[in-house]
Amino acid sequence: MAPERGPMPAPVDFLRAARDQARELQRRFVAHLMLHRRTQTRVSVLLAGVLTLTIIAVARAASPAGPNTPAGTCSPSSVPRPEVPADWRVVALPRDMIVPQMEPGDRVDVVAQAEVIALDAVVVSAPTDTEGLVVAVPPAAAATVATSAQTGDVSVIGHG
Repeated sequence: MAPERGPMPAPVDFLRAARDQARELQRRFVAHLMLHRRTQTRVSVLLAGVLTLTIIAVARAASPAGPNTPAGTCSPSSVPRPEVPADWRVVALPRDMIVPQMEPGDRVDVVAQAEVIALDAVVVSAPTDTEGLVVAVPPAAAATVATSAQTGDVSVIGHG
């Protein structure tokens, strides 16, 4: 004789319990992703700040006459800086960003979320293995470009 089993749950009750379990798993997964996204954003902001300070320190150290040298002057042995329009702001972009081959003085459009946020930005320094792209942008676009760079949601389009 087979052992007696307790009452079997009705199919509707079983499906409701399965749905509730799936929702709980989904809620936990989303919470896990959001935790790591916030951590990633914090790390990105920290790296962007360190990168900016590094670029400033390198630029000051490379200045031929020291940090008080006017931006437009350079000695024959130093690399000339591109012409940056007056009152424009210089913004460092993430190092891991994929960019086309470019040189200082080239013009690019800065894009975030499929929208141009800075038109005709000037490349101040091309990206290297240790530093990201540095661009000069109009004052009105500087905050948007810097914020997009910190969140990692920025790209550039080179043009002639």
